[in-house]
Amino acid sequence: MKYLQKTIDLDYLKNLSGGDNQLIVDMIQLFITEITTESKLIEKGIVDSNFKLIKSSIHNIRGVIHYVGLDKIVKKDLIQIEKLALNKIDIIGINILFSKINKQFKRAIDELNNWILLSNAKKICN
Repeated sequence: MKYLQKTIDLDYLKNLSGGDNQLIVDMIQLFITEITTESKLIEKGIVDSNFKLIKSSIHNIRGVIHYVGLDKIVKKDLIQIEKLALNKIDIIGINILFSKINKQFKRAIDELNNWILLSNAKKICN
């Protein structure tokens, strides 16, 4: 079985929190909620060809992805979607790009949830 490279990088959150695990967990949970909500809005925007909704949600996502290192992976595609939405063109291209990005979001959410579980398990053991 091939090992998949991790999607997330929590260095920024660890530095920001001063190593406070509970604060990191809280911020991860907020991140997951934000990404999930905005992803659903983008999906709705694609179905409805609502470029304004797509652009707004992409902009919101761009504001939080650096917290978990996702900017290194999806930033270029997010910028491309935002440009297409701003120009109100290529809903099919937006859909293709977003499908690719959304896979990364789901992978990141799985990794983040696993990180929280491990963090809680360590807390119980100590």
